[in-house]
Amino acid sequence: MRDLARFLITNRGKNQWSRVDIHDLEAFLATGPKSRERRLTVLRQYFRFAQNQRLVLIDPSKNLSANGSNAFRGRTLTLDQQRELFRRWTTDTDVHPHEALVGMLALLHGASSQEARLLQIDDIDHHAQTCLLGNRPHPVPLDPASWAALQRCLAHRDQQRTTNPHVLVTKGTKAGRGPASRAYLSHVLDDCGISPRMIRSTRLVDLVNTMDPKLVATAFGMDPQVPLIYLADHVDAGRLPNPTFRRSLTHVRRNMCALENDWLEAMAMLLVSSRSVSTWNSSSAPAAIEFHVLRRRRDAVHPFGCRFSRPRPSNRTCPLAKHPTLHVNR
Repeated sequence: MRDLARFLITNRGKNQWSRVDIHDLEAFLATGPKSRERRLTVLRQYFRFAQNQRLVLIDPSKNLSANGSNAFRGRTLTLDQQRELFRRWTTDTDVHPHEALVGMLALLHGASSQEARLLQIDDIDHHAQTCLLGNRPHPVPLDPASWAALQRCLAHRDQQRTTNPHVLVTKGTKAGRGPASRAYLSHVLDDCGISPRMIRSTRLVDLVNTMDPKLVATAFGMDPQVPLIYLADHVDAGRLPNPTFRRSLTHVRRNMCALENDWLEAMAMLLVSSRSVSTWNSSSAPAAIEFHVLRRRRDAVHPFGCRFSRPRPSNRTCPLAKHPTLHVNR
């Protein structure tokens, strides 16, 4: 709880338990994925106690899962790192041909180590400069840099005088017909200090967030649900309905009756959305809200499904008696 309190004050700007919502807890649990289950157990115990003591109205940890989400949490490369690797594999002649080929296929074409390991001579079309990778339904056209790396690897294979049909041939596989071992592929990029999975993930993240995920899944021969993990927690600011709002309605604090400013801000966003108030400022908000509520009938229904009414003894009302209460029709 000490770590949570420090996180809320430092990173979320909240100094009261009544202002904590499920998004704050998710962000806190994401800082330590390995200890998520242990931390969540403590959070549930505390917020059950806080709800019983009327410190919070709603338990924000109630709907949290111990398993977390399936969102991608791996590391990706920066643009400068990608450029450095591209120059290394295209200009440095001291780089091993296997490293250059595996790296270029992962960096530009999102090829996995398994796809590069199983690549065979018969999968290459020299006339069209394409190759078949894994379970992809169509041949992958190779750019000049990738094609040059493939030609270097084929020249290295010809020097070994082997009948192995695979492109990547090692000292242990040149006498047989099997592919290179998985252990060899996992260490083929050790000289550059970056794993093939990180390079491939960088390419997939870029493709999924700039193109239709279904098209990416079809092109890579994946299940349609697989690329969706790279879209988790990603919202393009240009696709928001009104990017001028500081927060959308989905991020309004659930305990919005705790503080006057939070409650007024939530009401003001509703009014601006319904075009009843053109702009929002803290000084004129109470008068605008009162005018809007008095102008409507008692049981008028808001376009968002909310009904404005005066406080009633039978309903849960806001502690601020001078303001009307917001009831959500379910």
